[in-house]
Amino acid sequence: MFRPVIQKTRTLVLMASVNILLIFWVFNSTLIEKSSNYDEKLNSAKTMQSALSVLKEHVKNQEMPIFRSIDPNMTGLIFKEESLIRSSNGNLEDKQSTLKPNFAAFILDKLLSAGIKGGDTIAVCLTGSNPGANIALYSAAKSLGITPVIITSVSSSTWGATDPNFTWLDMESVLIENNIFNYKTTHASLGGKGDCLKRTTNFGGTESRNLIKKAIKRNDIDLIPYYLEKDSSNLLRSIDYRLNLFEDYLPIENYSAYVNIGGGVSSVGIGGVGKIKNKVNYSPEQILEKELNHSVMKFFAEENISVVNVMSINKIIDGILPPGAQKYEIGNGDIYFTERYNLLVVWISTILSVFMIIGIGYVSHKQVNERLKSFSLDEDSVL
Repeated sequence: MFRPVIQKTRTLVLMASVNILLIFWVFNSTLIEKSSNYDEKLNSAKTMQSALSVLKEHVKNQEMPIFRSIDPNMTGLIFKEESLIRSSNGNLEDKQSTLKPNFAAFILDKLLSAGIKGGDTIAVCLTGSNPGANIALYSAAKSLGITPVIITSVSSSTWGATDPNFTWLDMESVLIENNIFNYKTTHASLGGKGDCLKRTTNFGGTESRNLIKKAIKRNDIDLIPYYLEKDSSNLLRSIDYRLNLFEDYLPIENYSAYVNIGGGVSSVGIGGVGKIKNKVNYSPEQILEKELNHSVMKFFAEENISVVNVMSINKIIDGILPPGAQKYEIGNGDIYFTERYNLLVVWISTILSVFMIIGIGYVSHKQVNERLKSFSLDEDSVL
């Protein structure tokens, strides 16, 4: 029985096999390329490495203990659980995840995603809870050539900058003295409940407030005024005070982004942490959809300013950077490189597949025509 070549089993098997091989070739011909702004990311990571080295040397010189059990990478920037300047409970692995140079490249990437570019000015509210994230932001800002206007809530969640004699403000001063950064906190609050370390079951109180006020004074930073009131009046005043400080430096609409690091209540509002903890980049509309309570972040969103939010560290780095104490060398990892298919191989494979199909179709068409001609000749001879 006549069958054109395209209907023969061996032809179909051959076509399928060739296409499978071509697909396999395409999938295994990926190219690894440097990501956009590779140099800036690398520079930010190197700056952060220098910052971490300076702080570790300072810790050693001051004969401060380093606790390997909670600080496997021996950074000297993770502190024991008990402290009078704690504001809340923290996540140890989150702290460890940020105390690695590549986290600066991650932050730089998120700043770029917010549309920030060299020469821009950003408004920043941060806390003492995550020194690694703070250093990463400063490193990224330096690499991009942007200006951060910084307000700090000094108290810290567990495992953060909880040493009363070595708060985040002290770390910042050491880094400035060693010419790593020239960024300095403009004003500082106590942080914690009500942004004034109101006494709770486990945190805050008079002694805690006094220790933080000493830290603010010795670092020559202005204290944001506070009043110990039973309601939230102090918090509302603290939010407005911060907004006025930012406005005094630059009209709000001229800031390129609002950056929050940590869960400072003035920054994100009462209950805000639970609403915005799963990603970094937010458009103003996305923040407003969260229906935050009165806060610095909400105000900036209302002024159509994008938000970069850094908290819940292990969630936001998932699949990008290794968590906890795990690390890899500067310049390695997905944050620095992108993977794409080799377009030349894709085009060659496509052309080969198309030509194979056209060729077999042409041969089959020719066979069918010749067969039809032979039938016509047979009929003519019979007649």
